[in-house]
Amino acid sequence: MNQSLDRLRVLGVLLRLKSPSLTAIELGVTQSAVSKTLAVLRKEHQDQILIRRGDSMIPTAFGERISHSLNSAVRQLEQVVERRNQPQRPRSFSIAMRDQFVLTLGPKLIQSFHQGEDHGEIEFVAYDRGTVFKSLEMGEFDLAVAVDPPSTPGLRNRKLYNESFVCFTPRKAAPTLAEYLKLPQISTTAHTGYSGIDSYLDSKNLKRKIVARVPYFVAALHLAKEARLTLTLPKRLGLQAKIPGFYAHPMPIEIPGFSAQLIWDERFQNDETNVWLRQLVIKASGSLPST
Repeated sequence: MNQSLDRLRVLGVLLRLKSPSLTAIELGVTQSAVSKTLAVLRKEHQDQILIRRGDSMIPTAFGERISHSLNSAVRQLEQVVERRNQPQRPRSFSIAMRDQFVLTLGPKLIQSFHQGEDHGEIEFVAYDRGTVFKSLEMGEFDLAVAVDPPSTPGLRNRKLYNESFVCFTPRKAAPTLAEYLKLPQISTTAHTGYSGIDSYLDSKNLKRKIVARVPYFVAALHLAKEARLTLTLPKRLGLQAKIPGFYAHPMPIEIPGFSAQLIWDERFQNDETNVWLRQLVIKASGSLPST
């Protein structure tokens, strides 16, 4: 690669100066080296590239065509080679997910990410179902974790785990179904990616007493604590949540669960770095408390 790049560099200067002697001076090499390089290039391209006219040299039609873009191309190649030869510094990785996955997957993922060597930093960014495809396609983030991956050509997804629910209350005794429906509750909105609890209850002609809705689980946890409200949580999040005076109970009615999905752009299916990052997420999800 370096020999080819050196020859292209010589050719670029030759076409600009149209003189082997001046080219040798600018590049700090002998005129003989320049002449030998020109001979090799003529053989490679099966064209004279530069021909002598009197005391000067002029480019052939082929030489004229390539002279305008050659120097720019050489500079770009030099930059690529320089970057390749430089020590690789840790980079940042971005994963889009809603806050329930930041709260559950985040700690294990960070632990795996920084195990052994410095890989840079990991950034958790907001997940938006409407824009996730374009964001992955444009490289705005590397992966996404969600309940509701869009069925869009070009996206790949893999199930991380199945999730169920627990009832989190400030009372020690597990509530009956009738008690559960009457307890004042705080709920997360459809922004969290799952709205099946109330849809399922509606299908059974049941309705729970919701007194407040918030878009984030972290806000729901805080408000449940401060206002002593009942909260229905994904089980893994419920097992990790630490609210003094609150107790996790099995649901008094079986609510259909959901699956957590890992999402990426198919262009990175075999990309070594993306594969490595996906494996970290899979490892982190596998180490969560089991439901």
